[in-house]
Amino acid sequence: HISAANNHPFKINAGTGNSYLQGNAVYLSAANDAERYLDGIKDGAVNLYYDGSKKFETTSIGATVTSILKVQGAEGGHAELWLQADEGDDNADNWLLYHDASNNKIKFANKTSGSYVDKLILDSSGVLNVTDSGKFTAGSSDDLQIYHDGSDSYIYNATGTLYIRTTRGGLLNAAGTEWGVLHTENGAVELYYDGV
Repeated sequence: HISAANNHPFKINAGTGNSYLQGNAVYLSAANDAERYLDGIKDGAVNLYYDGSKKFETTSIGATVTSILKVQGAEGGHAELWLQADEGDDNADNWLLYHDASNNKIKFANKTSGSYVDKLILDSSGVLNVTDSGKFTAGSSDDLQIYHDGSDSYIYNATGTLYIRTTRGGLLNAAGTEWGVLHTENGAVELYYDGV
């Protein structure tokens, strides 16, 4: 039934049943249509408003958020954004972008193996990490690849010439304390043994 009660000018109470508000266009707004809350248009969009300004709109391909979309985790929990292609019916269709609350890192994870495994990690100091056997690639055919397989590291160039340009540079030991080869522009190329 529809009634007025307790100083509320309009009230719908379906008891234990369902309530329906039907029409080709349904609008919820403040008195005198001074401020819109929600629009529902047949064969069209559903719009949500904040303080009279449209913030969310359904479209034929999904939805549009105007300005900022905030994803907030619970206290001590991750903030997560789930991405599913092709209805998410295969494991590889599923990606997860999340802010890991335990270490303050942004992570991309994929579910190809049946559970989510981190593939790309960005920490708060700006360090970007690709997990073992993940690759940084360039070129339409992945012509340049930089990767680590868990044991060794590789720079692989599959086409043309690999150029490393510098006015001074060369090869150092892992500790960065001894030169093996040192090149200086307009000068010598020096070879070292045990740093000498």
